[in-house]
Amino acid sequence: TMNAWGQKQGYPPFCEVVTQEDGLANLQLIVDKVRGKEVPRVPAVSAFIEFCVGMMTGEVEKGGCRELRADPQLYATAAYGLSQAEMFMPVEKKGTFGWGPYKDAP
Repeated sequence: TMNAWGQKQGYPPFCEVVTQEDGLANLQLIVDKVRGKEVPRVPAVSAFIEFCVGMMTGEVEKGGCRELRADPQLYATAAYGLSQAEMFMPVEKKGTFGWGPYKDAP
C-alpha cells in the first residue's frame, strides 16, 4: 500500500489499523488537531508523485505489500490455515516488479 511504502521512505503515515471491540481490524485515517480542529492527515503531494513515478518505473513493487498480507490481524486467514500472502503471493510467483498481472512490466 502507499501508506506502508511511504513509511519505508520516511513519510509520516496517514492511516492506521485499529482493532475493534469484536476483534476485527479496521483501517482508519489518522486525524490531527490543527488550530483546534480535527483534520484528516493526507499524504504529501510529493509522496504521491514519488509513489506514482515509482510504480511507472518499477521502483515500487506492484500488487500490494506481502508483509501486510501475511499479518493475520490485518487480513483474514485464507483457506487451509495459510495467510493471504502465502495463498495469493507465493514467493516463487513473484515477478521482476512485484505481484499480479503486471508483475513483469515496469
